Amino acid sequence: MTMPTRPLTDLDRELRQDPEYEAALEELEPYEQIARQLVAFRIENGLSQAELGRRCGVSQPAIARLERGEHEPRLSTLRRVAHALDADLILDFSFRTGKRRKHLATL
Repeated sequence: MTMPTRPLTDLDRELRQDPEYEAALEELEPYEQIARQLVAFRIENGLSQAELGRRCGVSQPAIARLERGEHEPRLSTLRRVAHALDADLILDFSFRTGKRRKHLATL
């Protein structure tokens, strides 16, 4: 006997009515953005998760966790990934008042 199923979009719509669920999603959004960029950069450079992990000195499962965007990545890990991709990690503040300065640091 199979269980009835429903589309994930319906479930998501229902869950988003819960303020705690919505708040949790908002908290994870920056990490998901980092994860999406990391996946794109890795693919653009023709690297597997295992190869990127080797270059960073971490395991393939660690890269997979980072790419899921389900937790706050450590700055030191992001720096290692940037260097492995021959890139700079740029730390910046974006002020809500619209003021903008040169970026804070290139790591």
